[in-house]
Amino acid sequence: MGVDLVGAVRDRTGVEAVIDNDANCVATAALAWRRPLAEDLVALTLGTGIGGGLVCGGELVRGARGFAGEPGHMVIVPGGVPCVCGQRGCWERYAPGTALGEMADEAFMSGHVVLGRSQEDVAVPSGERLVAAARSGHMAATEVIAEYCSHFALGLANLMNLLDPALVVIGGGVALALDIMLDHVRSDLASNPTLADRMPTIEVAPFADAAGVVGAATAAAAARERGPTG
Repeated sequence: MGVDLVGAVRDRTGVEAVIDNDANCVATAALAWRRPLAEDLVALTLGTGIGGGLVCGGELVRGARGFAGEPGHMVIVPGGVPCVCGQRGCWERYAPGTALGEMADEAFMSGHVVLGRSQEDVAVPSGERLVAAARSGHMAATEVIAEYCSHFALGLANLMNLLDPALVVIGGGVALALDIMLDHVRSDLASNPTLADRMPTIEVAPFADAAGVVGAATAAAAARERGPTG
């Protein structure tokens, strides 16, 4: 704490630097590449946790202390699964990529999802195997994906009611499975009477899993144009 990392990098390299979290970088990429929809957007990264980047009126929202855009710690299940933050029932315990992997493990171990020999490659992460099975039309695998999507849609509905975004972009590992998830998510959202008639565009973040890198480069280029900040 208290280390001026940006200043240290600038002093060492002579190049203007910026520092930000991955979800803000994804939001920055979307803001640069998906106007005019990106004027009001929510960027979500679904990996080991859930990160968020918020853009309102074309500006990245940071909050009073720089902690705006942490939707993973919204409680969606009161008294639910313990979270590392100290709360119980956080969205981050039900809808990141790790949660999908845990659901896949449970489905395989319980026998709810049984894969054919050609699909049972234990070297491939369980979440990826589950997604592949669902893509091939495996009914039980599709049921697990739908359950995961219901958890994701619940948190997203809260964000939509709060922010009314025109665009939602998804980054992180789960974004690679959005093709089989999007219909489930939209169906769950459409069943919410406050959201049925104002569905945002939901899509993979620009440049997919490279969105964070592109956003970081975009932010750095903007900082360079502004020049040294002192």
